[in-house]
Amino acid sequence: MNEMKKIAMIRSSPHQNGNTNLLADAFIAGAKQTRNEIIDVNLSKENIKYCQGCYGTSSSRSCTKTGICWQTDIMNILLESIRQCDVIVFATPVYFYSVSGQLKVFLDRTVPLYGQQYNFKDIYILSASESSSKSAMDGVIKDIEGWMTCFPGTKLAGVIYGTGILSPGAVKSQRKLLDDATQMGQSI
Repeated sequence: MNEMKKIAMIRSSPHQNGNTNLLADAFIAGAKQTRNEIIDVNLSKENIKYCQGCYGTSSSRSCTKTGICWQTDIMNILLESIRQCDVIVFATPVYFYSVSGQLKVFLDRTVPLYGQQYNFKDIYILSASESSSKSAMDGVIKDIEGWMTCFPGTKLAGVIYGTGILSPGAVKSQRKLLDDATQMGQSI
């Protein structure tokens, strides 16, 4: 039996019952079966401000010096929770062959973690796209792999390619895809 892990599910779809969120639900269902602890974050429900790029300044309030962002929103609370997680799962729809804007803002705002202590090692991606080609998700993977290069020791542990999903909720008719997401969650 696997050791219990703390998992951060970072959802970035604005559609509560959309395909990406349904994949995330399936992953969580599997992860809960193996008694993992889940922190479920829906970025579309949070008011997260844009990164101001202060990390490159000599300011004493620079987030790379303090490990804390000076902006007053939910991010410092989220960062502290994520810092303690063993696994991060990014669930994002493919928008213009890239991650959603909500996820990009979130990734930018993780700068305070750069150079700090963190527990997360394994990174998973769950993504849904109207395109039937896996290559439509190359930008999503590159974006997240680019982020990962700033966090030594992390590795891309798995990807669910939800391709050819044209309408909201259409993933429900792709049982294998949902089963794959559940099994991925169970594997942790």
